[in-house]
Amino acid sequence: MKDDPASRAAYLAFVRQHHPDRGGDVDTFVAGLAEFHAAAGRRPGTQDRFSAPIVVVARKRGLASVAHRLGQWRKRRRKTRVR
Repeated sequence: MKDDPASRAAYLAFVRQHHPDRGGDVDTFVAGLAEFHAAAGRRPGTQDRFSAPIVVVARKRGLASVAHRLGQWRKRRRKTRVR
């Protein structure tokens, strides 16, 4: 990404529209990021501190998800020391 405000605005607009957490397609997002990084002059495969690998995790949806999170929270909760 270049330092000029126009390219930064274009990059942020792309991320807002195509990010997988916002309902975008993963392949489109990864390909678009590669294009932005190539335009910035970064060599393929190199990483700086802001370009970590993209990992998409599918989570459970609905009531099963809520029950799972509640169970995980109960496991992590500290036991009271005073009885």
